[in-house]
Amino acid sequence: MAAALIGFAVLNRRRPNVFGTIVGAIFVGLLLYVWALVHVRRQRGPRRKPPTRSQKRPQPPKYRPQRPASAAPAPSRGRRSVRPRTALGFSGAVVLAGALLAPAAGPAVAATTPVEASTTEAQATRIVHDAATVAATADEDLDAGTLATRFTGPALELRKAAYLIKKKQKKAALPASIPAAHAVMNLILPEATDRWPRTLFATVTDGTSKRIAPVAVALVQNDPRSAYKVHYAMRLVAGANPPDLPSALDGAKRLDAGTPVLEVEPGQLAADYGVLLTDSSSAKAKQFRQGDDLARQVGEAVKKKIAKKAGTAKITYKDLGSDAGSVIALSTAASGALVSVQLNEQQTTKPSMKGVTIYPSGNTKILSKTSSTLKGIRAVYGYQLLFAVPSAGSNQPVVLLGYDQGLISAKEL
Repeated sequence: MAAALIGFAVLNRRRPNVFGTIVGAIFVGLLLYVWALVHVRRQRGPRRKPPTRSQKRPQPPKYRPQRPASAAPAPSRGRRSVRPRTALGFSGAVVLAGALLAPAAGPAVAATTPVEASTTEAQATRIVHDAATVAATADEDLDAGTLATRFTGPALELRKAAYLIKKKQKKAALPASIPAAHAVMNLILPEATDRWPRTLFATVTDGTSKRIAPVAVALVQNDPRSAYKVHYAMRLVAGANPPDLPSALDGAKRLDAGTPVLEVEPGQLAADYGVLLTDSSSAKAKQFRQGDDLARQVGEAVKKKIAKKAGTAKITYKDLGSDAGSVIALSTAASGALVSVQLNEQQTTKPSMKGVTIYPSGNTKILSKTSSTLKGIRAVYGYQLLFAVPSAGSNQPVVLLGYDQGLISAKEL
């Protein structure tokens, strides 16, 4: 119809004609084609409702300076609340990363996991029993090689010297023996650590006799493949009361030889106690409880008596330096420590004038292999000592809990 009307109007002929009809058909076809394209494009796009005046079109994100968390607005509800919440999470991540990379204003404190005892009670009992069994075999055979498989340090040194003496003098006494056959574990205190070396402290009693003094042992394991070895073996003094200790499940911390948290530094104990044995009135001697068993045996009063009986010989004493690595200090429940140390005391005997002969006797004669000398004799006595040391500032004395002692070497000057 539209093509016919256009053909009627073309060229002002006022009647239908072929040329006008063709032009009209082409024009109408183009209009229909354009309308179809517009319709198809609208059908392919999302079917959204046109925004009303009350709604705003979504705006692209704009840069805004970050505000502190305290000033951040509360997240809104609804479908579009995801965008501000995500932006806030990203902002928090940036702030957190900046805080981690910035230098700390104070000392950093690392979160630590409590470390449990390095051995169980059953393991500790077996370790001590094995060491005691080896020691019993070595004592019977006087075999220092067998002993060295489970002994080390001061305990090995004292026992080796005792074996040499006993081979020459059958009645000579051996150092403290660790009960094996009928042993009763009175106390077990492993070190709380997951590293090596590891320490184990225990006290053992012979269950068949109350007359035999309990023995305190301190053992060390240097690495996972090594056996625990006895570093110290000491008889407890009568009436010794160890301080309150951590449980065997928790274990104790091993303290450094130079720690300042104790009334006396563990590494200084041997030297200070050596002063007590030669000068009981000194300031260092007053750090200890006076009148202990060992001081009564080898202390100042005994040394003066020996000097008077020396006659034409002159006797001097000197404390030898101890190895800080041999000090074993385990913390107590009251912030003190159980400390095992070695004190080596050197005794030198010289003629007081020319032509005087010195005649060594007893154990000194055996180890020095000298029956007489014009030069003199130098002997070294080893003291394994166990102390209860209070915490710094407590004004409590250091108490000797146990010890073992004996001659470890002697030679002619």
